[in-house]
Amino acid sequence: MAEQPSAKPPDVSRAAFTLWLLFIFDAVLLTAFLQVMGASGRATIARPIRRFLAATQEWDSWRVMQAAQEYLTTPHDRPVYDAMLNAKGIKFQYPLSSLLLTRHFSFASLNVISWFSIVIVVVAVWLILRRSSTGTPLEFRRGDTLAGLAIVGVSLSFFPLMEAYSLGQIQAWINALLALAILAWLTKREDLAGVAVGLACLMKPTYLLFGVWAVVRRQTRFLLPMAGVVFLGTLAAIAAYSLADNLDYLHALRTMGGRGEAFYPNQSVNGVLNRLLGNGDSLKFDRSAFAPFHPIVAVGTVAFFAVCMSLAIWIPARLRAAGRTGDFAIALLTITMTSPIAWTHHYGVLLPILAATAPSMLAGKPLGRWTGAVLAACYVLASQSIPFTNRLAGTPFGILQSYLFVASLVILAMIYGSLSPQSGPASLLEQKRGDGVQVMAPDRPLMPPFSLYERVRDTVLLKRLREGTVPWSGERVVLANADPKQL
Repeated sequence: MAEQPSAKPPDVSRAAFTLWLLFIFDAVLLTAFLQVMGASGRATIARPIRRFLAATQEWDSWRVMQAAQEYLTTPHDRPVYDAMLNAKGIKFQYPLSSLLLTRHFSFASLNVISWFSIVIVVVAVWLILRRSSTGTPLEFRRGDTLAGLAIVGVSLSFFPLMEAYSLGQIQAWINALLALAILAWLTKREDLAGVAVGLACLMKPTYLLFGVWAVVRRQTRFLLPMAGVVFLGTLAAIAAYSLADNLDYLHALRTMGGRGEAFYPNQSVNGVLNRLLGNGDSLKFDRSAFAPFHPIVAVGTVAFFAVCMSLAIWIPARLRAAGRTGDFAIALLTITMTSPIAWTHHYGVLLPILAATAPSMLAGKPLGRWTGAVLAACYVLASQSIPFTNRLAGTPFGILQSYLFVASLVILAMIYGSLSPQSGPASLLEQKRGDGVQVMAPDRPLMPPFSLYERVRDTVLLKRLREGTVPWSGERVVLANADPKQL
């Protein structure tokens, strides 16, 4: 009887191999190295992962929100933020609309919602990467189990995302909503993206800047649902509490924006300047006060915000990439980074941003052959907690405490570099054989958007091929990125 041939093992996709390599190096080997070198398990990604698997968290947001809720439900003369920040020394920094979402839940229920928020982000990252990677080195099939498991591992070992859950931060909810917003934008559901961002604004008004972006981009389908959610939530907060207490939030915003935090997890230009100027203790969190006011910090924070937001509005429009996923990602990352207080866990949204933009970066190669290496290095810096940098506090090298901020700046620059014009893909593809040129038309848009550099390069190459100044190799030549107007 003839021997039956053994079943051929399934091929490992390039995406699965890349993601597993990244996970093993970053989450396993590097974390083990940090602990061998003396880092406490509480200072690495191991701590938030253990807490997530055990479904336990601290009460960072829930404690101050409960204190504010109790104050508001009793007769009081001083507005809530004045009382919390000045009289009681409690850093209640959320709008009163956020209390509408939490006041009826016990700590156990808030923990469950936060836990499932992480699950939502993991699923959203898989869906985002599945769609954004089409036609790129990270493309994988829907049934690619190895790639799916790698995405779960990469997501659950992303420190900013997991730290939001570990601390008991409402930011875990915000990260989930923003991940869903990216997914909705990628799938052309701008209305659902607007709803998600609107809900995030009820917990963190920083994202109201998306309204300015939407007005400039004329994204009415996004703007109206976002504005509707914010309007209804604000009305509900005024009805539930009082107009005076709600307006007092402006006082809290002025205090936070003008002073900020020196504590090293504040990964913003405000935190960088406070630490460089020695304007507060970078190794100890002050639970009752912000950093002292410093004019250089205040001016630098505003200047950085103005420059970055201007670039986020102008450059994508200049490159005719306005309204694309890269444009949306740039706006989201810029809003996060330019906030006076951008804690490490606020960067949990960087993971879905990378899922949406990394494939285009790897395909467009804004840094040439170094693109993959630089992107991987930035991911590792963003995904890890590296406590050894705190030994440099108070020295000229203290800037290294801001490694997450620096990595995010480089990622932002790379997203800019991978933007491409809004015009559609090449309407014709050409190939030349021995007896002439064959012209073909693609049956679907080419993905992803390639860089402006590649489009210019391929347009020039097409002209040279037509002129006969470039020898043909006899193989098929496809100029997918050439400018359609030149074909």
